[in-house]
Amino acid sequence: MLKGIIFDLDGVLINSERKSVEDNRDFLWENGVEPNMRDLIALVGTTDLDNFAYMAKILKVDFATAQAMLERYIDEHPMHGPEILMPGAISLLEFLKNRGLVIALASNSPLDFVDRMLDECGMRPFFDHIVSGRTLNRCKPDPAIYLYSMKQLGLSPEELLVIEDSPYGVEAAVRAGLRVASLRDPVLELDLSQATWQIDSLDQIKDIVKQEMIL
Repeated sequence: MLKGIIFDLDGVLINSERKSVEDNRDFLWENGVEPNMRDLIALVGTTDLDNFAYMAKILKVDFATAQAMLERYIDEHPMHGPEILMPGAISLLEFLKNRGLVIALASNSPLDFVDRMLDECGMRPFFDHIVSGRTLNRCKPDPAIYLYSMKQLGLSPEELLVIEDSPYGVEAAVRAGLRVASLRDPVLELDLSQATWQIDSLDQIKDIVKQEMIL
């Protein structure tokens, strides 16, 4: 029987993945480089460190220089949580909490970004456990973040459902033995074929949860 949900953050609760792709595109344009959109989409679900490494390669600068350049650009074009909050996110969290489910967050993003988004969007009170892959030094697609979350929650794979949006996140959950409902993005069109369910809106999670709670 289903007892808990583990959410990814980016691309699931906030529409940050698409904005990150757009920011990377505009950053390259600003620096005189024609973006390769396939490469930028392939970065979805990775970490900011992967992003810096890619920019260093494309701009032909060292890692530290690329990091400083991109961080400056991001500071000038910040994400604001309420503006990118996914439709139905709060409603879904309320639905899950009202059914007594344990709710966790497992994100590749740095913890300071995770904390800021949760606070800006008013989502923090819903979560019983929050972990960043950066804290573990092992990010998705490594399954460590999901194995760690399971241990912290004291639940088995059969008692949990993961909500993801990227191939890396889905792979991490599957490698941890978890079932995954993956949210499709009609613009990015990522390969989510490993997921147990592919969904088009967060509202569809409610039907999955209702079914899984009576099995």
